[in-house]
Amino acid sequence: QLIFAIDVIGTMAAEDPSILTSDALRAAANRDYKVVLAGGKEAIVEIMKISHAGMPVETFQARVADWLDSTTHPDTGLAYDEMTYQPMVELLVYLRDEGFKTYIVSGGGIHFMRVFAEEAYGIPPEQVIGTYTETTYNTDTGTPVITKAPAVGFVDDKEGKPINIDRIIGRRPIFVSGNSDGDFAMLDWSTSGPGPRLGLI
Repeated sequence: QLIFAIDVIGTMAAEDPSILTSDALRAAANRDYKVVLAGGKEAIVEIMKISHAGMPVETFQARVADWLDSTTHPDTGLAYDEMTYQPMVELLVYLRDEGFKTYIVSGGGIHFMRVFAEEAYGIPPEQVIGTYTETTYNTDTGTPVITKAPAVGFVDDKEGKPINIDRIIGRRPIFVSGNSDGDFAMLDWSTSGPGPRLGLI
């Protein structure tokens, strides 16, 4: 998602260089990942806000879909949504075959992940939980539109994951799997419930 956002900033800056009001945005326009990452969370959030905000959700998701269709990883030559972790994909299929309902709970942006999660992981949009920006609803054009705003609404990482699971699913999972310390709170909360439970990292 950060690669997508940096590509968008590059395109936006080519059309209007005046948007480059910070070191983070200038680095993004130059696709200088080292400088962007050195700016930490603040730099990344600024890039995400500028590249994601101000457009209807449907427009944003169409832009993501176009980018996924036209962009490949520089080392593998594969589309980014083809670079899934095969053992996890197989585990998700197995769990569904055994009657489990599966979700993605990620620090990534919910509107970004919903574009490819069903095809890549077999998980429909309503079972994708992630970070989200604030959104607005208006009917100024005569047609109701939900638009992404330039403010983070909720960060679905670390302690945010169990909070969002509770908010959206309303149940404590009996099996969770993660791949970083950002998943620890989710693992801890899920496995502390009653009955047989499994946390995998």
